[in-house]
Amino acid sequence: QRTLAIPITQDLIASGIEFDVLYTCNEETAASAIQVWLVHQI
Repeated sequence: QRTLAIPITQDLIASGIEFDVLYTCNEETAASAIQVWLVHQI
């Protein structure tokens, strides 16, 4: 699931759509989403 979560999160961030909450289905996808978000914050 990590291999899917990373590009999906990257696409969401790149879209420019503002969002406050991102739901994930489990800890693995949550960790992937957090990893991508942290990279984009730098």
